[in-house]
Amino acid sequence: MKSSSAQKTEVVVKRKPGGAQPGAGRPKGVLGRRIKMIRDLSMKAMSTAKRVPLETLLKNMNRFDEEADMLYANFCGLREMPMPKDPDKAAKHMLTLIREWSKTRECMLDAQHCAVDAAPFMHQRLSATDINLSVGVVNKPAGEMTEEQKIDYFNKLRMRPTSHVPLQVTLDNETGDPVEENE
Repeated sequence: MKSSSAQKTEVVVKRKPGGAQPGAGRPKGVLGRRIKMIRDLSMKAMSTAKRVPLETLLKNMNRFDEEADMLYANFCGLREMPMPKDPDKAAKHMLTLIREWSKTRECMLDAQHCAVDAAPFMHQRLSATDINLSVGVVNKPAGEMTEEQKIDYFNKLRMRPTSHVPLQVTLDNETGDPVEENE
């Protein structure tokens, strides 16, 4: 016979069905399999590449920019030429001008696209800054104000920042105290 003291006691932990379970899932800070694979591939590509993508972008931007400058100079030279008297030659001249301008514009846009793509690598974005304005109390001078005092007083009032808190309305009564709305 087995004694009652020799029996094993099992502790049963009841878990709620669904939702987050303690100790389940990937630990915080550990990269997943897919992210590790992508990083490994990009590091391998960067180590074997002749140039990094930024170098290629900048090289292409410079090439398109130089080509656009050359085409623009050519376009200006064609534009300076006198217009032929013969209508057929004049039409051909105009078509040549349009073609050259189109090539110039295309190169300018290509250079701009390369510059836009390279800009985040070269220049950091500006972050939002806090603007701290001191909300000073503007006191009205006692007694009659001179013209200079009036100008100074109203300029100070105008320079105060606006607020979401409505101003207290003081009616002109004998005491000058704010009037309650329920009266």
